[in-house]
Amino acid sequence: MSASHRRLACPWRTVKNNTFSIGSVALGEAATVALICLTALHTAHALGELMNIGYAAGAFDLFHVGHLNILREAKKHCDYLIAGVVSDEMLELTKGRLPVVPLAERMEIVSHIDFVDEVRAETVVDKLETWQDVRFNTFFKGDDWKGTPRGLDLEQRFAEVGVNVVYFPYTAHTSSTKLRAALEALNAQ
Repeated sequence: MSASHRRLACPWRTVKNNTFSIGSVALGEAATVALICLTALHTAHALGELMNIGYAAGAFDLFHVGHLNILREAKKHCDYLIAGVVSDEMLELTKGRLPVVPLAERMEIVSHIDFVDEVRAETVVDKLETWQDVRFNTFFKGDDWKGTPRGLDLEQRFAEVGVNVVYFPYTAHTSSTKLRAALEALNAQ
């Protein structure tokens, strides 16, 4: 799977008489209008203009309702939501463990959530480096970072490039850590 999976890709090749064609297949008027709208959305995203582009990074391992809640809330705060799924290597580097579910499968799961517009692999530790590549306006993070030295540093660095950091409440009753512990307990029996 590629590092970026774009659900709003623009695959058309030719335009004749205000009708788009994909290969040798001409599209009808409704499909043409839809593709024109997608072109505008894709162009705005590419330019980072006219839209509030949000970025929510996470492992999304053992996907659960807490992940769903963060992505749902993030979409309420932006026009275009990009979910950065942390790579297996980055999880091992930052958390000291590999995920249960491999990157390609985690990306596939997240890509099928209606309010996620784009999914990409998160392959660097420095979120500012990710911003340089993606150019989002809003960064979403769990509130376990709020007020911490790491969170304050993140806010300050993003403020320098005009990115707003929005925190969402941590879903206390479920987490991948708790699910992983339950699986380990079952495997131990």
